[in-house]
Amino acid sequence: MGRSVYVPSGAEVVAYASVECEDSFEYDMLMEDLVASLEAAFPSVSEDSGYVGREGAVVASNRLVQFVVAEYCGLVSVSVVPNDDEYYELGKGFANRINAKFQKVVAGVFGGVYAKLGSFSNGEGVYQKVAA
Repeated sequence: MGRSVYVPSGAEVVAYASVECEDSFEYDMLMEDLVASLEAAFPSVSEDSGYVGREGAVVASNRLVQFVVAEYCGLVSVSVVPNDDEYYELGKGFANRINAKFQKVVAGVFGGVYAKLGSFSNGEGVYQKVAA
């Protein structure tokens, strides 16, 4: 049985991308580029760390949301997850307002983004590259 890349429950916005890294150093450098690009695009965002679930790595955040990355078999999901606190509704609104710019940031770092078309009954996802 197959499966798709992890997306945290409660993720308001998700960008999918393909990643091919030779080693963990190259992957770490890509994550640093992602964080730097998020910080440049959204001034309130700064580098962060931690985990959401067992597979989602928090790479950046602000008072309203966390940016969570997961990877599986060369497919990466970058999710915007509202913080579960008194600002939850503001976090949802922020995530939806930044969606277009967020997709461009992720596409710039990874060389393009994919749209999830659906999932098979065995859990495998079907994706299509989004035209630039």
